[in-house]
Amino acid sequence: MLGNFEEKAFYSAFVKSVVAVGLVVLIAVLFFSFDWIPDQLSEVKAITVIGLLAAIVSLALFFTMRFGARGKNLYARLGPLSFKVDKKDIELVEALPRLPPWGGWGVRVWWYRGGLALAFVSHHKQALLIRKKSGLFKRIVLSVENPKDFARKAGLKLLPRK
Repeated sequence: MLGNFEEKAFYSAFVKSVVAVGLVVLIAVLFFSFDWIPDQLSEVKAITVIGLLAAIVSLALFFTMRFGARGKNLYARLGPLSFKVDKKDIELVEALPRLPPWGGWGVRVWWYRGGLALAFVSHHKQALLIRKKSGLFKRIVLSVENPKDFARKAGLKLLPRK
């Protein structure tokens, strides 16, 4: 059915490598921390283990970015966080050829084209810019893999490139 779909965010090989190395390092530190911390410091050992487990779970949980449309809404999800945009509140939609490389990855708040933008960034290639009529964030950036295809599936009219 047109308008109801979900896609996983595309992550570059570099980002996947950084996350994989981060997980391996955290797991290694967790494993070896049992030997590194003396038994007399059992409270420190417990806090270290809890902190490392929390970091591992957080890294795994927040590496699952998804974009989609359901009913009258577009949404972006990052782990347990979700942001919805009512399709009736959309003023215009355009494809961006490339996101700025200084933007980082994850959820970002930028000053973009004269207003606050909430950006869900998984790569710095093409993305979808949604301009809303109301709300604190009048610009929403979604780093979908194919902006034209996403807009078509979501039933949005894409602004033609000049």
